Amino acid sequence: MGTLVLLFSGCGKNETAGGAVGAATGVAIGSAVAGRNDKGTGALIGGLIGNYIGRQAGRAEDEEERAEEHRDQLDQAHAETRCLEQQLAKWCPSCNIQVKLTGAQSCPDCGTHLIHEKYCRRCKTIFAPETHYRYCPYCSVKTSLESR
Repeated sequence: MGTLVLLFSGCGKNETAGGAVGAATGVAIGSAVAGRNDKGTGALIGGLIGNYIGRQAGRAEDEEERAEEHRDQLDQAHAETRCLEQQLAKWCPSCNIQVKLTGAQSCPDCGTHLIHEKYCRRCKTIFAPETHYRYCPYCSVKTSLESR
């Protein structure tokens, strides 16, 4: 039992499953190949070889899954960063410029109150200020966009 613990320590789920399936397959093939001579030795050698091959195949799948998880985490971090950047971006609705001064409440050029986004009161669609829309492009009636 201690040998099995050493064989499977630090394994991912696919590596463990691959090793078990490989060992079982190897035992069957090893005992069949050994024939009448020494089925126990054939099964042992076949099981070890099958376990090794199955673990190698499973390890590659585990590494791919870990890489996929890492890519997903990076994508999520990038999305959160973009969201934070958008929240920090402030625009002057009069000058239509982005103000990058930290803590600024009004435009340094014209003094107009800065906004984070524009929205349509009618359809509740939110627009980024850099779209330069003055009216909602989705509403059939000409609806001016509000600042927030």
